[in-house]
Amino acid sequence: MYTYYTDNEPERLWVAVNGDEVVGFLAGCLDTRRRERFVARQVVPHWLGRLLMGRYIIDRSLVYYGLSQAGALLHREIPRVDLNAYPAHLHINLSEASRGLGLGKQLMQAYLDQLKQAGVSGVHLHTTSKNIAAIGLYKRFGFALLEARSTRAWEGLLDEPVENQAYGLRLL
Repeated sequence: MYTYYTDNEPERLWVAVNGDEVVGFLAGCLDTRRRERFVARQVVPHWLGRLLMGRYIIDRSLVYYGLSQAGALLHREIPRVDLNAYPAHLHINLSEASRGLGLGKQLMQAYLDQLKQAGVSGVHLHTTSKNIAAIGLYKRFGFALLEARSTRAWEGLLDEPVENQAYGLRLL
């Protein structure tokens, strides 16, 4: 799913390195609608074609993940975002061992500086209520919770309720 970023906006794909090891990344785009069109027209058909040709190994966890995501969409468990106010988005991930070293802060600052220079009005991201450390990082940068929706996607895996959450930051 990161094909869009590598092929269309590689200048907004950041990598965190600790020594000689890649320990995380931030991938973002200026226009979420453009990315969604790319995924619908190019990534999904390519992925489905490869799936039908037997080029992917389908295991139980992949089936469970796919069904849980489809269920989340059908049950309207994905928070909505006003893409006019928050057109850009980001994904950030750091290995557990590298958290707390300031790498997430560096990735986020570099990306937000790019968005401001490009004149982007706002940026958003999606996470879950279980991602407590990351939510703290987002809030320190001024991100605010835009919407939260309970989800059943984690039932059977976690013993407590989980919310899908959308956070946004106005830049202009």
